[in-house]
Amino acid sequence: MSARTRARTLALALLAAPAVAWATPSPPSPPSAPATDRAAHDPQAGFQAANEAAARGDHATAIAGYEAVLAAAPHPDVYFNLGTTLAQTGDLGRAVWALEEARARAPSDDDVVHNLEAVRQQALRVGLSVGGELKVILPGDDDVGTGLLTALSPRTITLGFGLTWVALFGLLAALRRGRADTADDTRRTVLTLAAVTAGLGALAFGGLLAGRALVLREATYAVVVAKSCPVQQGPGPQYVTEARIVAGVKLRTRGEEAGWQNVVLPDGGSGWVEAKHLAALRAP
Repeated sequence: MSARTRARTLALALLAAPAVAWATPSPPSPPSAPATDRAAHDPQAGFQAANEAAARGDHATAIAGYEAVLAAAPHPDVYFNLGTTLAQTGDLGRAVWALEEARARAPSDDDVVHNLEAVRQQALRVGLSVGGELKVILPGDDDVGTGLLTALSPRTITLGFGLTWVALFGLLAALRRGRADTADDTRRTVLTLAAVTAGLGALAFGGLLAGRALVLREATYAVVVAKSCPVQQGPGPQYVTEARIVAGVKLRTRGEEAGWQNVVLPDGGSGWVEAKHLAALRAP
């Protein structure tokens, strides 16, 4: 599937609209076969059929079509359109899941990043309406432990690491060349401070690279797809409920027991969420 053969929804401000606003609109024609049937034989044709269904406002058919295409072709464009269509139906948890899958496969795609943030903000507004005496974990509170590791892309971190090391060695060379010039103390002081700053920057970027390699490579994640669900202190309803968690929250997972998933909470502690309320994120 070509990376440019997509009909994308670009404006999440139109989430409440009954139809999808496509980036390159064209008059849709009724599909000759259901999107799911097309996807079984030709993922590209199935993708187009699902797009046509979404353009007609037939979200159920579009969602089924995108899901059928993903079984054969887990492409970021398909996840993107699935997530945006799910958001239009109000299924915000699954929408976040699909857009997270798209971002994992296309981390530099501005459309994916924009729509994911917009859906997360909508999920946050819905989550704020969840009442009760228990603490409520909202989108944006999630994954505090690895937030810094994922805030920057691997390309950005690698580029920063390389540039700071080059700057450090350049500054050290300049200091060595100017060692004989004892009269220019101000210049040496400035170069020394700049070299220290570059060295600290190189260490910071190196730490981020090491952290991604050691922590994120082995980490597994899931997104809460239920409107809200309890977080228990153990794997079952008989344990104390310590919080409620709402749709769209992304969590690290640490194994399953008896249908319950052990998850890492924002404060660094652990809890248990029934596995049926979570959708696992798959590494591309």
